[in-house]
Amino acid sequence: MPPNPPVPGKFDEDPRVHFDKTSGKWQYEDDQTGSEYEWSGQAWIPIVPAAPALAREERIQKRKQGQKVAKPDVRPGKPGQATSAPKRTAVWVTNLPPNTTPELLASVFSKAGVLLIGDDGKPRVKLYYDDDGKFKGDALVMYFKEGSVDLAITLLDDTELELGAGYGNLRVREAEYDKSKSNESSKDGGKPQEKRKLTAEDKHRMSKRMRSLENKLAWHSDSASEDENEGPGSNQPSSRFSRIVVLKGMFKLEDLDKEPELLLELKEDVRDEAESLGTVTSVVLYDKEPDGVMTIKFKDGTAAQACVLKMDGRFFDGRKISAALYSGRERYRKSGGSQATGEDEEADEQKRLDNFADWLADGDDA
Repeated sequence: MPPNPPVPGKFDEDPRVHFDKTSGKWQYEDDQTGSEYEWSGQAWIPIVPAAPALAREERIQKRKQGQKVAKPDVRPGKPGQATSAPKRTAVWVTNLPPNTTPELLASVFSKAGVLLIGDDGKPRVKLYYDDDGKFKGDALVMYFKEGSVDLAITLLDDTELELGAGYGNLRVREAEYDKSKSNESSKDGGKPQEKRKLTAEDKHRMSKRMRSLENKLAWHSDSASEDENEGPGSNQPSSRFSRIVVLKGMFKLEDLDKEPELLLELKEDVRDEAESLGTVTSVVLYDKEPDGVMTIKFKDGTAAQACVLKMDGRFFDGRKISAALYSGRERYRKSGGSQATGEDEEADEQKRLDNFADWLADGDDA
């Protein structure tokens, strides 16, 4: 018990006492001894000062005595220092078709996010070959941000790289970091290879590349914000049409003339692909449109947006597909279900075109 301690209930009146916000308790310093005490609720308990940094004190004493002091080892992986986990910014892709190119992979996988750019200015996409130089069907795709990995798996796993090519579905998973390979010894000395020190030019080039990627990421974010904050006069589709996706480049008119059964096959293939993203209520093929137009109507807008991300820029039967949400302004022609012929059929078709937006948004699901 300290001599002449503050009286409980009168701490506010004692100038020696103060309330410590960190500990949430009353404390005071004895005028005679300089010792500090803390109120436990029943008694004043001495505050024990923190133990000094013994290792540091020892090094200081050795320096004063002229002794050599070894610098602490702060290299990654040494005991006493936590190593940070590697970033999850890459996906491992397997079951790729033999005609795969880095450019095609970059085009498809950029739908999930900004790809990391290498020193050569190209996306970091690596294809793997066997000893005979034959493509193994495996590739590594690296992104700038970790969030792109999960999105790439969601959008692209178990899908075709080129729709309708017939090579089977590719598999996409998170690339695993093999720590053992990073610590492999060199062939000549048996010691781990040291990383080359970056020159001022290397650092400048790296800094410039990172700024470029950040700007590209900001541009994507701004575009996304504009899409979400559409207002009157905006070119974005209204909520009424946000469930409808328009695909272009899906077919050629001459192909439909040669193979009439292609119409049904295309509708089935597109429906199967789209249903991996959400419930599909209708798929329509416009067999009078030279741009090879098809529309997909989903049950909800989220699935439609995912479809645009997944399909836009993909390749189908050697043709590049464009995918976008229906704006409500376009009009597409197709063979009608009307039994009329000649001028009557043309009149029915014109009437349908005049009310196309209402027909597409509110028409019967099929």
